[in-house]
Amino acid sequence: MDLRVDLNANPGLKDILPFNPDNEEEMGIRLPVKYTQSVITPLFMFVESDSHLEGITEQTSAFVEAANKNSKRADICVVQGNHLSALDEEISLCAKVFHKQLNEKEVVFVTLNPETNKSAFPEDTRDLVKFREEAVKNWYLSEEAKQVIQGITDENEKKAIEICNKFRKEGVLYWDDKLMKELMAKRLYDNKQSLMRMYISAYTYQTLDKAMTDKIEIKNGKDTITIYYEETQEWKDPSDGDYITKIRYTFTVDTITWRIADVEFKVRANRI
Repeated sequence: MDLRVDLNANPGLKDILPFNPDNEEEMGIRLPVKYTQSVITPLFMFVESDSHLEGITEQTSAFVEAANKNSKRADICVVQGNHLSALDEEISLCAKVFHKQLNEKEVVFVTLNPETNKSAFPEDTRDLVKFREEAVKNWYLSEEAKQVIQGITDENEKKAIEICNKFRKEGVLYWDDKLMKELMAKRLYDNKQSLMRMYISAYTYQTLDKAMTDKIEIKNGKDTITIYYEETQEWKDPSDGDYITKIRYTFTVDTITWRIADVEFKVRANRI
């Protein structure tokens, strides 16, 4: 809570701090107790009785007291134990606090920006079937990529290629949400959907004019198959000019669940 406490306990900190701790103004802007007016929702602070931070209980109490004086709602609870041994009780207490707040309807969901209340991805009214058909029609393979696909004899590799092709051409390009959920592991979908929509999927005003798969590599693991794609895509964008993207995908297909367990990509765009 207070950097001075850490400095007293660890004098060596002065040597690595990116500011002069002897400067009162510099130190002041780093003291949480000066910003109690910023508390918006009820604040519950848990402190371990055997904390490794010297004076943390007193500092937290001072913060809570100052916040309440500013007509904010804050509270402190001292839990017996240290940073590790007190964790289970702190989690339990935290759950009870939220449950009580929900029952009393006192939970406040703060909107920092009015736009965050709106869906980041509004309902897509495009004809996805039409876009998919056109995208697949405009996709070509380099001779090297053709040879790799033609040389596949392993049935698992064939299946993995089919899943990845469906992912690239029919799922992510114009973002078919239902299809993406079918093709991706849930953890992957939850973690990366925003990232892929932002960097790979097309906006409503963009169309894929031509795509060339330049290279494909396949590597087998114990329960996975990794597939690397290098692609060039030409896009029409009436709002900002046409452009070309270079994409390198790395897919990990789980051969037990037959879903994409991981995907990495690098994208570079250049205006035409």
